[in-house]
Amino acid sequence: SSCWKGKASMAEGIFKEMISMGITPNEKTFIHLMNAYANINDLDATFHQFVEMMKYGINPTQISYKTALNASL
Repeated sequence: SSCWKGKASMAEGIFKEMISMGITPNEKTFIHLMNAYANINDLDATFHQFVEMMKYGINPTQISYKTALNASL
């Protein structure tokens, strides 16, 4: 729905602002982003965030794997 797309867009904007301010994201940050993209069935964006999380040196946990997998259902 367009409501979820708006929330995903808002989450992405907040994430970018956070990064520009020098705030380092953690696993919860990425899980929330992945959830936002999963809710609009954007599998590519969900998995992109999963990969980005690992680029930040954050090892996936059971929760982040589950979040990524939920996007494909």
